[in-house]
Amino acid sequence: MHTEPQEPLSIRHRHTAFLALVTLFVVLIPFLYLYATGYRIQLGGTTNIVSTGGMYIAAEREGTAIYIDDEIVPESRVFRQAFYAQSLVPKTHRVTVQREGFHTWVKELPVYAHIVTEAEAFNLPLVPRARVITPLLITTPDNDTGLPVATSSLLVASTTNPLYIATTTTITEQTERNQEFGALIALFATSTTDADVGIPGINLPLLQPATTTATSTDTVATTTKESRGVRLYESDNRLFARWVGAGEQMPYYYCAEPFARYSTTTSVAEGDIVAPSLISLEQVPEEPEVVEFIHPIQTVADDSTCEPIIEIGPHYEPVRYFDFFLGNTNLVLLVLNSGVYVVEVDNRAWQNMQPLVRGAGLDARIENGSVYVYDGTLIYQMILEE
Repeated sequence: MHTEPQEPLSIRHRHTAFLALVTLFVVLIPFLYLYATGYRIQLGGTTNIVSTGGMYIAAEREGTAIYIDDEIVPESRVFRQAFYAQSLVPKTHRVTVQREGFHTWVKELPVYAHIVTEAEAFNLPLVPRARVITPLLITTPDNDTGLPVATSSLLVASTTNPLYIATTTTITEQTERNQEFGALIALFATSTTDADVGIPGINLPLLQPATTTATSTDTVATTTKESRGVRLYESDNRLFARWVGAGEQMPYYYCAEPFARYSTTTSVAEGDIVAPSLISLEQVPEEPEVVEFIHPIQTVADDSTCEPIIEIGPHYEPVRYFDFFLGNTNLVLLVLNSGVYVVEVDNRAWQNMQPLVRGAGLDARIENGSVYVYDGTLIYQMILEE
């Protein structure tokens, strides 16, 4: 079908349209700038325009759900197992990181206008999983490589490898010494003796690691640990983390200032929460595959005079052993009388502490990227991956 060509707009109409678009652009520039720098429109408050901030929560577990004030953070914000939420009202927010089958991490954190608050969450399994390592291996018709021999497993955990549960008092020909056990038992040595380490109820000469483990409730850890700018040490039977690295690399929580507790009823007006004096407005360095924050992250100012020392809880049990948890300087492995725990250094609001495995008289060590727990008879390699 033939159509007649449309007449172009007249010069006058084109001039009018151009001026209208330019005017609209000029009018929108302030609003676009305010939005990009964290301002939002809020009707019904003391002011219609409020400043906002952001929050960056690192979560090591895939599939975790993160809630801020009981509202889930959309999955579209997830990158590198981390969540970034923006347009948050400046006030104290409650952050919850959870996943089915794992302990829940909860923390109250302040959000300041035009600043990104950072935190690192962790979630340990509710039911511990472990590979059992015994002093003896036994060869069976169904397994010629050797099954670990035990009379029972004392650890409250789910085992990932099959065990040979001995029911007789003598096992001879098919049994051999487990060299892995012999190498690992040296990690738990606290004194040298001539006694063998064996399995109760098994009448055999066993390995001779010449080691024993201390299970006394009076045992107190005394070793100092240092890694990537953080030093763990004891003083007056209390455990501390001290930042000894470069000041510009110090995590903000070492010098975080007090803030109001989270409230679901108190409304926060613009200006009720202001940036503390320790905040330095340094931009996040750009890295590949890392989101570029709208606001600068929260850091410690160069002229800060705070003492970067944080006491590590708990205070109701003596710490028998401690170490950085698998190389993470924000997490500490603690051996207490009631079990083995992981606690965070970050003490804003409180320190999250989760049990790795519970049980009296346990000991633990970290070796080659794995956590080993010793109950006085058997060694357990804790399985943290899924």
